[in-house]
Amino acid sequence: MAAVVAVVGAQFCSSQASRLTLTMNLTRGGTVTDDGNGAVVLRIDVPLFLRFFGRFVLADVAGRPLLSVQRKARL
Repeated sequence: MAAVVAVVGAQFCSSQASRLTLTMNLTRGGTVTDDGNGAVVLRIDVPLFLRFFGRFVLADVAGRPLLSVQRKARL
């Protein structure tokens, strides 16, 4: 059995579940909004040079990068 590995630190996690909506545009990125109040909580940026590699950047509302994500390789 594989060991569990934390990818995001606990300080970035909420203690309670929230309903979120992801709105995505395949060429420009997207946003994640809180269903409760409609506030944007995260941005998804897809820089031009990363589009071809299946990568995107998860950023806070101010645009500061939090996480870089790459699509899983298909075997």
